[in-house]
Amino acid sequence: MLKLSLIHIFAVVVAGVLGFSGYFWPALLVLVLSGTLLVFLARHDSNDRSNDLSNSDVLNAEANNLVDKKEAQKLFHDELVPILDVCNDDLENVLTTQHSAIVLLSESFDDTHRLIRQQEECIRSLINDSHDDCRSHSEVMQSFADQTAKTLDRFINTTVEMSAESMDLLSKVNEIHEEMPVVTKALKDIDDIAEQTNLLALNAAIEAARAGEAGRGFAVVADEVRTLSNRSAGFSVAIQSQLQKIQEQVSALTTSMESLAAHDVTYIMESKRKMQQVLEHIVEKAESDAKVTNQLDELAGAIENAIFAATRGLQFDDINRQNIEYTIDTLKFIGEHLESIKNTSFEDLEQVMKDKLQKIKTRSQERHNPVSQQDVGSGDIDLF
Repeated sequence: MLKLSLIHIFAVVVAGVLGFSGYFWPALLVLVLSGTLLVFLARHDSNDRSNDLSNSDVLNAEANNLVDKKEAQKLFHDELVPILDVCNDDLENVLTTQHSAIVLLSESFDDTHRLIRQQEECIRSLINDSHDDCRSHSEVMQSFADQTAKTLDRFINTTVEMSAESMDLLSKVNEIHEEMPVVTKALKDIDDIAEQTNLLALNAAIEAARAGEAGRGFAVVADEVRTLSNRSAGFSVAIQSQLQKIQEQVSALTTSMESLAAHDVTYIMESKRKMQQVLEHIVEKAESDAKVTNQLDELAGAIENAIFAATRGLQFDDINRQNIEYTIDTLKFIGEHLESIKNTSFEDLEQVMKDKLQKIKTRSQERHNPVSQQDVGSGDIDLF
């Protein structure tokens, strides 16, 4: 009965280790096989106690019972060890697959992070001025709009001032044009005076000729007066000719000034208003683009933080690896002890089972699962 109890305890310990490691079906199978083995052995013990046989029959029954127990022991080993080997191989495959997947994910996250950094640089180059990194594109457009508006204001003010000065100049030119006939009339008066002076000089010359020798000197003076009168008349004609040309040019200038002053400057004001609307639209578009690019920059930062969080989440690879390696080591430990039980005689099985149970207890006390957390956000990890 003690042997049966030890076998039962050993099977329960093995099933508990498998169940703790997450292998519930293998643990259930171990319990079923151990139960079958216990029923089989208990049935033979009961038959031994209930049958009153002869000595030879007893010997034969004990021999058969020993053979049956050996077969049950071998059956227990041959059924359980392959299951442990399969579990071990599956865990090795899971570990390998998980490692390759983690490597691929890490490379993908690195590439994604690099691309996001490139996208962020492109966005920054888009919203910043290439000639002045301290100013954004919207600020540059705002400055351009302000300078353009100031230039338009100066141009319009200059145009208005020129229009006003043109009107003033036209008024003065008109005054000059109105004074030209007065000057012409004065010159004609000078011509009349010169003509009368010439007649007086002619009369004086005639009277001097009548006077004879006494009027010779007076005749010379009369000739000089006539000469001066003729020269004054010639100058008057030349001045009148030049004044006529000046009057014609002033008339042409007056016509031009009237045409210039007649131009309406309101279209310039309308053009300024339209230009101001276009500039405001450009500035609004630049500010809207700046907002969108800033939002894209914020999204890029959020994506980068998410990638960092996902990268931190990849520590589950280390958690699972340690857990799986611990489980593999446990399965190997159980398999080694099952192998030693297979090669043990049934008479020594009781002592061997006691030793195995003691080793299992000692190992459970000395070794523990290095992973104490169930999620990647808490707990400790022993890296080894």
